[in-house]
Amino acid sequence: FVGGSIAQRGGHNALEPAAAGVPSIMGPSRYNNPTICEVLEESGSLKLASNSQELARQVSAWLDNKSDCRQAGESGAAVVQANQGATLKTLRTIELLK
Repeated sequence: FVGGSIAQRGGHNALEPAAAGVPSIMGPSRYNNPTICEVLEESGSLKLASNSQELARQVSAWLDNKSDCRQAGESGAAVVQANQGATLKTLRTIELLK
């Protein structure tokens, strides 16, 4: 579960569990990183829960189906891997401007 997403705090970094290959669940407060959350949700690695019952239901689903849990984690890791390299690309662009 990604903290800061039940209370109106905007949610912590959803990329951290994804980078570790761990599926995650967030509450409705995701304004700190909405695009990242959307991409992870589309990949199947991030599930949304509006309340404790939905949170418990998703945790139970992943515990009951290890294959789905593993696939969700792998999907998140793939999203992170596909989007790596921004720092290197930025540095290369700066070098070209010199």
